[in-house]
Parts: sequence; C-alpha cells; structure tokens
Amino acid sequence: MLETPTDYVVTGEGEWAALDIIRHLGTDSPAEDILGITFRCNDGSVTENEKRPAVRVQDIPMIDWTDFDVDRYIDVQSSSQVSGLGIEIRDGNKLRVMPVSTARGCVFKCTFCHYVYWDDPYRHRSAEDILAECLRNIDSYDANYINFWDDLSFHSVRSAERVVDAILCSDVQFYWSAAIRPDLFGNPKVSEERRIDLAHKFRESGCVSVGFSLESGNNDILTLMDKRIRPEFFDDSIRIIRESGITVGTSVVFGYPNETPATIKETFAQCARNEIFPSIGILIPLPYTKMYEYAKEHGYIVDEDTYLTDITERQDLCLNMTNMSDEDLLGLIREGAEALDRQLGLGLDDVFRTGGEVSHTRLQEGTEASEMIRNSNDFSFNYSTATFNE
Repeated sequence: MLETPTDYVVTGEGEWAALDIIRHLGTDSPAEDILGITFRCNDGSVTENEKRPAVRVQDIPMIDWTDFDVDRYIDVQSSSQVSGLGIEIRDGNKLRVMPVSTARGCVFKCTFCHYVYWDDPYRHRSAEDILAECLRNIDSYDANYINFWDDLSFHSVRSAERVVDAILCSDVQFYWSAAIRPDLFGNPKVSEERRIDLAHKFRESGCVSVGFSLESGNNDILTLMDKRIRPEFFDDSIRIIRESGITVGTSVVFGYPNETPATIKETFAQCARNEIFPSIGILIPLPYTKMYEYAKEHGYIVDEDTYLTDITERQDLCLNMTNMSDEDLLGLIREGAEALDRQLGLGLDDVFRTGGEVSHTRLQEGTEASEMIRNSNDFSFNYSTATFNE
C-alpha cells in the first residue's frame, strides 16, 4: 500500500500530480513513483521525486467554472464600465469580464523573473481552442470582455495573427486585452507594414488594451536582464499600437547592480518620450532566478531564511545591490516619477510608495501563526488604476 505522506508539496504541473496521488492511494504503488511531488513520510523523512514533464497544452480542458459563484463575480465587476485594466467602454453596456488562458509559461527567462512554469517549455494553445473558450464564456456567462490572463499571451507576430484572424473570421464581437512581448510591434526583423497590419487587426477584433514591460531604458541593464530587446523597440511598439487606437500599459524595474543615477534618468526619459506612466518596481531577487544566485554569490543574501521572510513586494526596497544608498536610490526614483507625473498632468497623490513592509502580513513576536493579521496595503500607483477612453 502507498505510505500516506503526512505532508506533500506538488511541483511541476500540480493538478496532474495531484490526480496521480489520488490514483495511487489504496494501491501497491509507492509514493516515489509519483513524479512532481515532494513529501514527508510518517517517519519524518523527506523525499523529492523527479520533476513532472510538461503536459500537452492541447490536452488540458478549458476551465470549468460551474463550481464557482460566477454570477457574484460578474455582478461585482460589472457595476462599472471600467475594465480591470482601466479601460472605459462607452458603448452603453456594463462590462462582463471573464478570463481565458492562451498559454503556459514564457518564451524567455529574464534574470529577475520567476513564473510558475519555469522548468517547462512555453506552450501556446491553438487559435481554435482559445476561440472556443471565449465563445463558451460568452454563451454561458454573457461575457463581453475577455481578459487573456497569461504570463505571456503573444510572443510572436505569427502566433498573434492566428488568434486575431480566428476572432475576425468568427464574426463574434467582444472586447479583450492581453500581455505581449515588448517587441511584438517594434522588432525590425518583421516588416513595419506587417506589424502595423497586426495592430489594426488587434483593434478590429476587439482589443482595447495590451500590457508589456519596458523594465529599463538602458541597453546594458536590459542585457543583464536578458530581455533580448533594445530600447528603440519599445518606442516603435508604443507608436504603432497607439496609432491603431489601443491603450498601452507598461512597467519598469529599478535596482540592478549596474543601475546609476544616469540609467534611472534614461528609463524615465523613455517613458516621458512615449508619454506613459509605468508601474514602478524595484528588483527583488527571487529564488531560482539568476539575480538570486548573483545576490548570494556577491554576499547580498547571507541568511536565506531571513531574506525570504522579510521580502515584501516589488514597490519596496527589499535589497539594494546598487552603489547608491537606499535614500539616493529611492529619491532618484521618486524625483523621476514626480517629474513624469507633472509632464503628463496626472496629479497623482503618491507617485511611488515605499516602506510597504509595515503594511503586510507579519508574524509578530510572541504570536502564533494562526494569529497573523492581514493589514491593508497602502496606496500604490499602477497603470491599471487609471481610466482611459476607449
């Protein structure tokens, strides 16, 4: 019989490993045969099995929402004509938003980023499967806005063309938004004519917003990030997307070891040139990323348990690996953000929030884990809180 573990952690594609656990319970198969789990047996020993290979994305059924209170969710978010990405729809209809996953993972492995399917290849669903789930959500839940909810929805012109062409051929009308590569519309390896044509297809098929990350306006930092883009690609993408009538949201990350006052100014200058206010973050080296290994190798992370306990979120300075003091780094970021706010006339109450560790879940000294209190995060600006005209 399978020795029942007292605790286990599922790794890899978790739902499939969990199904295997259920199948093996009550059989003669040992837990060691179940790929993708780490478990603690009754004797206290811990076993980490081999990783579970990625499943074929076309074999994964669309999400079954019948066990969820979808009507309540729809009622809450449909009380407004503003989408979760800050897009105001002015066709007189209330928004009814449903998510659809187009892909698993990401094509690239930026040195600051760790996502769920890090060890698995990027897998994009077929255009037919994606459209079928959109239509199911429209028919079953009266959705009129599909949020393509992925780490990366479209990484290439070809993959994007397949989906938008399928939507256009279906003659079904709905709004949608997606996460794309920052060079999707700006990479000169693809003709500008084709990129412009794709942007217009996006808009014609119902796209109202796309999000992609600039991260830095400095080419050396982008190289250390392994972003595989150049700053000028961002400029071309913004221009082409805006000319097609689509709203753009972006984010930036400060705090790489080679960050300087000059590189911070470069990043804000690029945002200013494109008249866009980004979601601002500071580098947090996360486990299993190259910057985490860098931080350990260079002595920035000495006690991993303490570091992982103390980190909060990307708008807090959790670890400074630059040659600037904490005060100088944060001051320069705030100075650049305030100048950008004035240029764009946004009138933000706070352009950049720091010190969030006081507003996060903390295990106070002398308390039990069950007594932890969740405090509300203080205000932080994100482009999703702004409203744009569709």
